[in-house]
Amino acid sequence: KGLFANIFGKDDDDGAPDADSASSGKKSKEELREELGLVQGVPTVLVVGGGDGMGGIVEQARAVGKKLNDDADTRSVTSNDPEFQMVVVCGKNENAQKQLEADDWGKGVNVEVKGFVYNMDEYMRASDAIVTKAGPVSAFCNAGFSLFDNSMSWMAHHTPMMVVVSLLIIIG
Repeated sequence: KGLFANIFGKDDDDGAPDADSASSGKKSKEELREELGLVQGVPTVLVVGGGDGMGGIVEQARAVGKKLNDDADTRSVTSNDPEFQMVVVCGKNENAQKQLEADDWGKGVNVEVKGFVYNMDEYMRASDAIVTKAGPVSAFCNAGFSLFDNSMSWMAHHTPMMVVVSLLIIIG
């Protein structure tokens, strides 16, 4: 587990990724999606509002969900076969979670609404895009784990991604 295991040690149940959670990076996106109960083979967007679910998560999730559903070819989509998927993690904001669970998202997008989760790193790795206002701990930990994880070796060939991750680590 290397450098981060020595620095951060065991999970303290705060929901932030830790050194032990980095091991999930060895699992494929498909394996993670299966374990998390997500739809396979569709683009997946993760919307996160931080541990407290702040920052207008209801409005953000609704806007992203509407756009995804509008972009789907709903004529060829059934409720069991969406073209897109969105996971919304509301943190401790139970009101936001209840509001979003009650929404009708349309047939083009499968939506999973979660409260506070202890495996954010797995949701991040299972997603294709992330919409968030990440706190410095989450940004630093996830960027750092990705740099030291073989499953993210593809990033070394993508200079813009390396610049973003490097900046996250520096300003984290």
